[in-house]
Amino acid sequence: MTIGGRKVMRQIGKGETVCLVCLSDNPDHQEVIYSLYRKMKDAGFNVHTIGIEKPKTPHACFDENNHYVKCPCRPGISAATFDIAGLRRVIDEVKALNPDFLYFESVHTWNIPIAFTLRNQAIILEVIHDVDPHDGSRAVEVANWCCARSAHYVVIRNGKDRDLCASKYGLDHSHVITLDSWRAFPPFDPPTKSGEALFFGRLRKYKGLSALLSIAQKAPEVTFNVMGQSDQESLETIQALCRLPNVRVTEGFIESRQMDEAFHNADCVVVPYESASQSGIIMDAYRYSRPVVAYNVGAISEQVENGKTGFLVTSGDEDGFVGSIRGIVHSEPDSLAAWSHRAYKFGLKKYSAQEAVSRFVAMLSQLN
Repeated sequence: MTIGGRKVMRQIGKGETVCLVCLSDNPDHQEVIYSLYRKMKDAGFNVHTIGIEKPKTPHACFDENNHYVKCPCRPGISAATFDIAGLRRVIDEVKALNPDFLYFESVHTWNIPIAFTLRNQAIILEVIHDVDPHDGSRAVEVANWCCARSAHYVVIRNGKDRDLCASKYGLDHSHVITLDSWRAFPPFDPPTKSGEALFFGRLRKYKGLSALLSIAQKAPEVTFNVMGQSDQESLETIQALCRLPNVRVTEGFIESRQMDEAFHNADCVVVPYESASQSGIIMDAYRYSRPVVAYNVGAISEQVENGKTGFLVTSGDEDGFVGSIRGIVHSEPDSLAAWSHRAYKFGLKKYSAQEAVSRFVAMLSQLN
């Protein structure tokens, strides 16, 4: 590949510089770059990170190759967007690294001027997590479009959205890349046989809160642990969930210690989404060795092996969803342990940072 008159190596070497950028306050996005950074550095690659000050993820790294900057919160559309001096400092910091590959893990308005400044120096890759934003946000859609058009390649997290991404953002199909996301994976965590089902993450309408309410009513013997940050639209449903005796709701930002405890205590993780591209919560479930019960929407089928790592249920089939939860929660200890082992093994292969390094390097090597 030739960029700016310079021939780029087909097979990247460990002397080439890879810069991983995440100008996001989302701890999941932050974890992606820092978990990959750690594994790539251990493998001998010349890798750097650019991230926001005071990262929320416990996986953040703090050595000479980790650079922290002040910037507006994602997607970066605010008064702070026009802090030209601050943006200039970030651009200068990235330029000083002289990267061969510049990988943006999250959409942000500042990605655009950074990309345009360095597009004759580096190969630019932009990750778009929600090709079709769930909340219908016009601001996010515009940010997606601008970031996609300023990069050489767009990376998405599932194959089903490849055609949509190309058409929606006016891209050539050859410049849309599918790459599974990843997480830092701890050792296997045996199940606790608690009788709990966990609903974790942002408490939003499209996440299936109304379905969760009905499902919890139909399974009074199962304890539902609901954790995450809500919005105004979800308030009424959350209040109804709080009134159920078998539901425990923790609303607000969830610290990493609380997250560890919640997944450890769960027998399964429930994902009754109305719509989805893919779910980071399913990746989290696997790294904590927990099977999943999910509605078969969007590209969720790429993440769950039905009957092995959990259950895929026809969207809207609440009785089937309840039956699937019971199939895991009421299983014998040995059977529950088998569910956990299969979930962990599948996730380790598909979603762990250690396995992601070879896929990530192969992706960079095949750009043309």
